Amino acid sequence: MGDSWNLVLLKWLVLLGSMPIWLPFAKALWSEFMLAMRPEGGLFGPIPSPVERKRIEEEMLREEPRQIHETLAHARQTKFGGRSAAGKAEAAPTQRGASRAGPQSGGQRKPFSSR
Repeated sequence: MGDSWNLVLLKWLVLLGSMPIWLPFAKALWSEFMLAMRPEGGLFGPIPSPVERKRIEEEMLREEPRQIHETLAHARQTKFGGRSAAGKAEAAPTQRGASRAGPQSGGQRKPFSSR
């Protein structure tokens, strides 16, 4: 019985000790969720009237997008100055019948020949 209480205490100490790591993340998720639920009145709020809903949607259109995908230039370069696999794929010529035949290159399969 004493071991189970020690285990429970340890779990709570780990949870509280790791709070500086997961609490900011949880707050950010909560705020994003509440922003996404604005047109519906939030999670626990009343449903807005059509006039309020239109005003909220107009505010959302004026805001900058929160999630933007930007390709990182350094992600395409290796540390030795060459291109990474992603960079090589972008720069590769798109020829049919490339050096290796296969479904990805669009080449024809060669028949199997026994020796």
